[in-house]
Amino acid sequence: GACGTVLIGIFLFKEPVHFWRLFFLFTLIASIVGLKFVSA
Repeated sequence: GACGTVLIGIFLFKEPVHFWRLFFLFTLIASIVGLKFVSA
């Protein structure tokens, strides 16, 4: 949900894409994948 919101904001509403925004988005995705991998 949060990742989709950020991507929609970037692509549809032309929000600025900063390094830190992409870094924390990637960190969020990696954390979710890591939790799924560890709990499986």
